[in-house]
Order: sequence, then structure tokens, then C-alpha cells
Amino acid sequence: MGVCKTHGKFSGMVCAQCAMAQRQQMIGRQQQAAAQVLQQTVTNLPGGATLALQARVGMGTFAAVNTGADLFIPLGTSVEFKAAATGAAVPVDFASAAWSGSSGASGTGATKTVLFNAASAAKNSRKAVTVSFSGQTATVQCVVYTLTPAVTFVDNIGGAHSANELGVDERITLGFQTTPVGVTAAEAGGLKWSVAGLTGRKNDGIIQEAADKTSAPLENGTGHYIAPYVTGDPAKPLPASKNVQIRLSVCNGPIKGCGIDKTFRVYLPIAHMKMMANTEKHLQNYASAGFQGEIFLFPRTVSFRTLRWREAGGRPVHTGTFSAQSWANATHKPTTFEGQAATDMPVDAGNSATGCKILQVDSVFSGAIAYTAPASANDNTVVGTYVWPIYWQYRPGDLGGAEPYIRFQIAHHVATMFQTGRMLMYKGHDPAVNCTECTARSNRQLTAATATPF
Repeated sequence: MGVCKTHGKFSGMVCAQCAMAQRQQMIGRQQQAAAQVLQQTVTNLPGGATLALQARVGMGTFAAVNTGADLFIPLGTSVEFKAAATGAAVPVDFASAAWSGSSGASGTGATKTVLFNAASAAKNSRKAVTVSFSGQTATVQCVVYTLTPAVTFVDNIGGAHSANELGVDERITLGFQTTPVGVTAAEAGGLKWSVAGLTGRKNDGIIQEAADKTSAPLENGTGHYIAPYVTGDPAKPLPASKNVQIRLSVCNGPIKGCGIDKTFRVYLPIAHMKMMANTEKHLQNYASAGFQGEIFLFPRTVSFRTLRWREAGGRPVHTGTFSAQSWANATHKPTTFEGQAATDMPVDAGNSATGCKILQVDSVFSGAIAYTAPASANDNTVVGTYVWPIYWQYRPGDLGGAEPYIRFQIAHHVATMFQTGRMLMYKGHDPAVNCTECTARSNRQLTAATATPF
């Protein structure tokens, strides 16, 4: 504690009475400075000064307007114009500035906000914003245009691709269109694509200069978008889909930050197995059934062509007659493509009728169980089941081993044996789901003729 020398009171540094006096002195100095600035402000353009315009969108920074060139403004944009002076040595009070022009600007004040809600009929159809002050005028001619995203799907599924949906890791080429036609990216102030959310292959995707150029997109309104290859946290169950948003924005000048958004719904694949014609397998007098199946990825209106696919993992659960078989406890090792070690399967291009096909054939078999049916056998009495959950996985084809496989679905390999020796073999979604797209099932009686197509 110390003693205030002015008032003789104890205080940590200065007494409350002195602190109040200091604050009042500071306020007084600030008011004096403000008054000096006000005294220096003039209400007319000083000699040698030229009236000018500045503008901004939203809460952006005011930027100089080139009154010798057209100002291109996206339809529906509110632009705040500001009177300014070049070559003025002292501040100018523009409160009496008068606004006019075919844009609808009117009234007086240092600034004027104009809503451009009517598009120009052509590039030479302009809307003027004029400010008059101290015997001078400054005018900018505005061209109002509609900015529209132009999206080209790398795999357009024969023209049947959904306009607003993508598969995980799908690729699209980005551009733009304008009405009136012919507005260039440079005239607009530079146009650049970006991811509106969190950039990253696992997040909301990335935008690069081109398919073969990983550098950032240019300010020419073009780019190459790669959708995220997951729809959520890979460490947790993935949602079926998610929304992503990309944005085309003006990069420079008074209209900087203005632009348009494009939203896509990104889908995780849903796989369905279908039995190929004339591929059912059976050994006569052995309880057995099988088939060869093909796997197709849905939705059919998006593409999964950039993915690589495999089966991996899963331990079977068996009962009854299956439990006695030597192979009953087999684990499913990762599948390989055409017998090549440590490889996975490519995915074919989109198909609006079938969906993207996995480029491999799956040979599905129940196993052959030697069996003699009792005389009073009931064809509906189950004597054994073999339920084998198998992981269906994918990864982005261009990342190689850099990222782990994503488990997106569990395929159910289900064999059911009945008392008569009949075998029912199925593979696809959980049978409880009753998926109408999974048609891969074979139902063979014990004494049916042998068929070994594979």
C-alpha cells in the first residue's frame, strides 16, 4: 500500500479521486482531438481534388471504383457506394452528396446502397450510378448479370446423372455461365471456386486447378472438384449421405466476396448382389446350392467409378449339420482381383439401369454336405444354418495404401439346410431387410441333377 501525495489517502497506486480525474482528462483530450478533425473537415472539394467512387458488398472493405470501365454485378446484390475524393489533403464531409442514375440511386448522403434486382438485357445494357458534389460528378456504368454454376460430371452415366447428387470420391469439372452471355471472369473481378465447408478428402472434398493439376484453382472460374470419400467419421458408423457446398466467388475489386453456392448430396454406396443367369451350382445327393453373382453399387444416378472394392473379414456362425463340417470356422480373407495377390477390384462406370458394377464375379457356394434324408423328412424343417457376415469395403483408387479401407456394408452369406436335404443359398443384405434388389439366391433339392458351372 502507498499514500496518495495529493490527498494523503492510502491506495495501491492512486486513490479513487485521482483516478476519476485522470479519466476525465483523457476524455477531454479525445474530444479536443475530434473537434480539431471536425474543424479541418471541409464541405467542398478542395482545389486539385477529384470526385471519385468507392463500393463494397456486405461488410467488406470499400474499394475504388474504376469509373472508366463497366462494373459487373451479380443479380440480387446490394452494393454500398461511397463518395470519395482523390487528391484531397484534408477530410471531406460528403453529407450533401447527391445520388442519381438509371440504377435507381437517389437522395443525399455520403453513401448510397443500391439493390440490383433486374438483370441487364445485354452486356451493353447498363445501369448508371452517379454522385454529384461540389460541382463535380462521378458515374459508374453497371452491368447486372446472372451467375450460374456449370457442372460437368466426369462420368455422366450417359446423360442420366443426377444434377445435385454425387457418389463418394466422385469427380466433376467446374465452370460458370452468365446471362447476358459473355461476361468473363476477368470482367467480374476474377472468379474462383472454393469448398464452403472444411476442405479435405475426408471432409467436404477438395477443389484443384484441373483433373491433372493438383494446384489451387485459378481466378478464371474453372476447377476440378473431388467429392469426399466418406460421409462422416470413418471410426464410427457412416451415415448414408451428407450435404457438401462449393462456392464460386468474386475475388477482387468492389464486388469481392459476392458469389453463388452449389450444394450436392454425397452418397455412400449401397451394394446389391444379383445372381448371374445359368450359374446355379449343385452336387446330386449332397445338400448343396450356389451361384455366381455380380455386385452393383447404388444409387444408380451417381458414379463410384474411382473406388476400389474388396471383401474382407467376418467369422461365420453355424448350427446343426454345418457345425460338423471341417470348414465351418473358416475366416474370410481379403479378396483379390483375378488371382493377383494384394489387389482389390475396380468399379465400372455408372449405369442408370444397374448401377456401377464391381468388375469381378463372386462364386458363392454353401459347401457340399453328404446327407441322407429320413423317411418322414419335412421340407420346411431347418436342420442347419450357416450365417457368414462379410465386410464389404472400398478405398479411393488414387490414394493407394495411403488410406485404410472404408467398411460401408456387411454382406450376409446365408446357407439354410432343410430336413429333406434341400439347400437354400443367399448372399446380399441382411435377409431381415427383405431387399428387393438383392436377387442372388439358389434353392436346390437334394436329388436335383448335378450342375457345376464353376
